[in-house]
Amino acid sequence: MLVPVDEHFDNLVWVWHYATELSPCLPLAARILPRLERRIAHFARRVEWLDADTVPDLLLPIGSKRKRKAHTQAEINSPERLFQAWLLRRNCHFQFQKNADTPIYDDIFMAAVPDFAQLQQAQKLVLNGEIDTGDAAGLYLQRQRWQRLNKFDRRIKVLIRYGEEAYERDNRAFVDEQQMQLERDWETAEEHEFMHALQDYLLDRYDRLGLIIETNPTSNVYIARLEQHREHPIFRWNPPDAETLLPGNEHNRHSLRRGPNRVLVNTDDPGIMPTSLRTEYALLREAAIKRGVSRTIAEDWLERLRVYGIEQFHRNHLPVFSRRHY
Repeated sequence: MLVPVDEHFDNLVWVWHYATELSPCLPLAARILPRLERRIAHFARRVEWLDADTVPDLLLPIGSKRKRKAHTQAEINSPERLFQAWLLRRNCHFQFQKNADTPIYDDIFMAAVPDFAQLQQAQKLVLNGEIDTGDAAGLYLQRQRWQRLNKFDRRIKVLIRYGEEAYERDNRAFVDEQQMQLERDWETAEEHEFMHALQDYLLDRYDRLGLIIETNPTSNVYIARLEQHREHPIFRWNPPDAETLLPGNEHNRHSLRRGPNRVLVNTDDPGIMPTSLRTEYALLREAAIKRGVSRTIAEDWLERLRVYGIEQFHRNHLPVFSRRHY
């Protein structure tokens, strides 16, 4: 995989947060934390908006002087602080700047800038020349300012491989690193396995939140990196055989899930994808049988999905031809 260095950095910080959250109950998470922290420290040096020497001056209004010393690079690069700053990106920066002085607290504004009070306080410190780049809101603001000034360098790319052998092979193949602006990184087997555990953990969280996964099998096969319907993740989200979700079994290897996810089967755009809802169910039936599921279990599973889909349709759609619409 080849990604901009800032995106790779964000990914590492995100994974670090959940490894920390899972480490008390998952030894695998605790084992990968030290290497994740080393990788974060390494790539922080290549993310330009994190430069502790230039960013404080960048944040200050023209002609202003610092009233308080900024944090050191190590303090700025605390993984938890970086994660909290990443979370603040759910705020629309355009709406924040537009309403920073005289906000109108309507539903649209609060949905666009849910952390307005925190960002406003950080903005006031900046305008007063009081820099706190170690604060999550300060990190958020400095990243936005850096982007606005067109200094957000996305030329540096990171090539990520799976396994140390592939990494070493790339080191021999790519000699002129400076000219290519290419960094390299690699995932260990334990980090790769942790991603599978993290997916299970988040699937369980989404289920407890009551979220429903909409899936369009044929569209997913056409667009995603799936060669056939039997590879579709619906068989992991909501497996036909519930026993595969028992602790330690195929779809719950790390014992982090407590049941299947709610799933709806749809067609996406049947005008582009040559399919229908009936065809989608037929394809899933054949895919389940190819995976070793018995015909009876496969058909019972699909009937449950069909009934659930109809229930959700009637619950969330107004009747088109109801008298109250005329």
